[in-house]
Amino acid sequence: MVASMARNYSSRKAKIEIKLLERVKFLGEAGAVVAVKPGFMRRVLYPQRSAVYVDRNIGPTVRAVAGDAAPEQAVPRASTKSKFAEMLAASKPDVSEISSRLSGITSLVFARKLLGSAGDTGSGDAAAGEELSNAIYGSVNKNDIVTLLRNSHDVSITKEMLECEERFKATGDYKITVNLDSSTKCELTLTIKPN
Repeated sequence: MVASMARNYSSRKAKIEIKLLERVKFLGEAGAVVAVKPGFMRRVLYPQRSAVYVDRNIGPTVRAVAGDAAPEQAVPRASTKSKFAEMLAASKPDVSEISSRLSGITSLVFARKLLGSAGDTGSGDAAAGEELSNAIYGSVNKNDIVTLLRNSHDVSITKEMLECEERFKATGDYKITVNLDSSTKCELTLTIKPN
């Protein structure tokens, strides 16, 4: 009976504490200490360098030396906070620099080939004809926007920082928002022109 009870609870892992190196959606901001399951940390956050394990033994340790009446004070480890601050500064791009570069961009322009009117059945619906005339082959997605910013404007962001539709499938002007951190947002205009 005890073996079956132990078996039921053996797969339930306790959550571990981690410190976030960057903003992670649904978890928190950079520098926050949060509890996650070990597998999520091991398989997702750690390989992406989004978080580090929290060291529980931060303070100095006291060791008793055999034969001495007074315990010897061990040398405390280097400050974990300073190591974390250095690691965070090295991994996080300068928000003000990226913000100033993004504010200098007036519009992101994509040229795409228009879909032909071969599928027009002649039903006379003007709205459907208008919609078809604006449709493009393929789409413009978040990866295209990130690639254009990186290659043309030397701005390095991730697609998770973009707040916009997943795909744009018609010509026109669209507003997109870039979340650099919790307090800094930049708006850009995305223009899709016919090729």
